[in-house]
Amino acid sequence: WILGGMNLLGLQFNIVNIILATFIFGQGDDYTIFITEGLMHEYAYGRRVVQAYKRSVVLSALIMLVGIGVLVFAKHPALRSLGQVTIIGMAVVVYMAFRLPPVVFGWLTTVRGQVREYPLTLGRIARSFYALCAFFLALGLSFPVIFVYAAFVRNQSKRSLFIHKILERFSRFAIHRVPKAPLRVVNSVGEDFRRPALIICNHQSQLDLIAVMALHTRITILTKEWVWRNPYYGKIIRMSEFYPVTNGVQCYEEGLRDLVRRGYSIVVFPEGTRSAEGILRFHQGAFLLARQLELDILPLYLHGFNDVLPRHDFMLREGRMTLEVGERMPAAEVMQHSALELRRHFHRLYVARFDEMCRRYADSAYYLPFVRYKYMYKGAGIERRAARLLKRRDYISSIVDRDFAGVESYVFDDPGQGEIPYIMAKVHPGLQVYAEFSDEDDFLVASHLQGLPENLHLSLKEAHP
Repeated sequence: WILGGMNLLGLQFNIVNIILATFIFGQGDDYTIFITEGLMHEYAYGRRVVQAYKRSVVLSALIMLVGIGVLVFAKHPALRSLGQVTIIGMAVVVYMAFRLPPVVFGWLTTVRGQVREYPLTLGRIARSFYALCAFFLALGLSFPVIFVYAAFVRNQSKRSLFIHKILERFSRFAIHRVPKAPLRVVNSVGEDFRRPALIICNHQSQLDLIAVMALHTRITILTKEWVWRNPYYGKIIRMSEFYPVTNGVQCYEEGLRDLVRRGYSIVVFPEGTRSAEGILRFHQGAFLLARQLELDILPLYLHGFNDVLPRHDFMLREGRMTLEVGERMPAAEVMQHSALELRRHFHRLYVARFDEMCRRYADSAYYLPFVRYKYMYKGAGIERRAARLLKRRDYISSIVDRDFAGVESYVFDDPGQGEIPYIMAKVHPGLQVYAEFSDEDDFLVASHLQGLPENLHLSLKEAHP
């Protein structure tokens, strides 16, 4: 920008002003670092200090202009060039220091004007890029094979089965290429998916579909209309005999019956949309379809998918994904109940099972990566303190991973920067967690963590003379 400004004004570098220009570049580095420190301070403590930092930058620039910028009035051309470079250079570096750090820091820590629950890091970007490359690699290898096979095989049944085999292998490859987020499938009931069923599943993430399709070849999914008509992969979806549910499935009932006769199970997400946490209200459509097709109902329970790839985020997070296979409800029993009764029964079942999965899987170790990210970009000292404490997994587990049945509240006295109380509140949502701080800075850091649980209560002790 400095070179561009000089070129527009017809100014040239010489041996004198080159030396000064390097000093101005250094000033620009200092100013951007200084403003970034102010942004980090606000992010960590909530104190509004950036304006004070900007005033300091302006004062420094004015001193530079007064000291050297006045040389623009000198008669000697070399000295005059020093003043000219100073005026252009300081104007540019001050403007850049005021504009660029807030833009970059805001991109890392906020989204759509809201503070990110999980800030962006190079590690997250790299892992997401790796997973995306694995996804498109599998996609690039699968699609040509599917289209070539479809061009020579006109039998719909054979073509559909072949595509489902490819999709199963593609899904299995992709779901196990999510870095630092392993998938665990728990099938204690010994389900082999050979008998057709209406599979219902809670919906948490875009990863749900891939995890479910990786379970077995003969699985078809009811999708939304936009997925079915997607210009990129919609043709594969249609050739796979996936059906849209936007306008109901009555017009596709015959096609679904044919799939069932060929041994396919049908996957429906009764919530209709992805839930941020917990279980949303179920719709009756899935259970009406089970009665119409006289199918068993096979529940799948998902946990942790939303924490790895949330609904409103496009970057992967660290975590653990779990898919549990439930016990079938036989078709004969399904036909004995109305769709409304089935909806109520399975909703209660999912709420209870999801709470149980949270108790079983969402322990202190589960939330450690989640909490570690809360202290990033808040300053090197804050990050180091949090990292040192969070490495003591056994110590944290001894405090958090205990049975608090019958206990209503738990009080922490001077709990550092609030790391363990935060984990405690996440692991035990029914427990009221109180953290009392003597240090005001620690209290402010803890108070400005993103997504504080509702059951976490922070307070600053009164100072006594």
